[in-house]
Amino acid sequence: MQPENPWTRTARQVQDVYLRRPDLIRNLLERLGVRALRASARGFSCTCPIHHDSDNPNAFHVWMDRGFIGWKCYTRCGGERGDLIKLLMKK
Repeated sequence: MQPENPWTRTARQVQDVYLRRPDLIRNLLERLGVRALRASARGFSCTCPIHHDSDNPNAFHVWMDRGFIGWKCYTRCGGERGDLIKLLMKK
């Protein structure tokens, strides 16, 4: 059996902490500069924090109900998606 990559393990640990604490995700999104942040049963929707200044409050969705944190941009990012670590790396 091959040892686990330490970066993979760290990314999983970060995701686990954020899954248990949705308030941390809200705080993170606010620090990334999103506007019109709304919570839902599945996660959050807001303006896209990545590459453009969109005023669409439904442009960016974050899901937490699947056992991991995933996101998708519905505007000029071309349907880009990823996990929490990829979001932080893109920003």
